[in-house]
Amino acid sequence: MSFWKHRQHLGLAALIMGGSVLLSRFMGLIRDKVISYLFGASANERRNLMGSYAVHWEAMKLARQRGCLTYDMGAVAPAPNLEHPFFGMYRFKTGFGGRIVHRGGTWDYPLIKEEYLVFRNAEMLGKV
Repeated sequence: MSFWKHRQHLGLAALIMGGSVLLSRFMGLIRDKVISYLFGASANERRNLMGSYAVHWEAMKLARQRGCLTYDMGAVAPAPNLEHPFFGMYRFKTGFGGRIVHRGGTWDYPLIKEEYLVFRNAEMLGKV
C-alpha cells in the first residue's frame, strides 16, 4: 500500500466551488470513528454563498459515510464573549449544534527557538 493510499483511509478533503471560484476547502483526519478538523479556508469572493458552511456540511456527510460518529471542529473561544478575538469561530462552530468539550489546548514546540521568537513576536503584534 502506498503512502497516499494509506492516507486516503485516514484523511478527508473537501472543496466547495462556486462556478469556477474555489469558495472553501477542508482537511480532516479520521481516527477511531472521529473526524477532526485540521485545516480549512474560505474565499472572500462570493462570501454570500457561505462556502464555509457548505464545506463542513459536505465533510460531515462524507465522514458519516466512512463510519464516523463524532465531528471534532477544534478549538473555540472559551465563552460566548463578543470581545474575544475568536468569537467569530465560536459563533460559526456552535451554529452547527453539538456540544463544546474543553480540553488542555495546544502547544507550540519550536525547533529553531530564535526564528520562533521572531515569528511569535510578530504574531503578538498582529503582523503575521
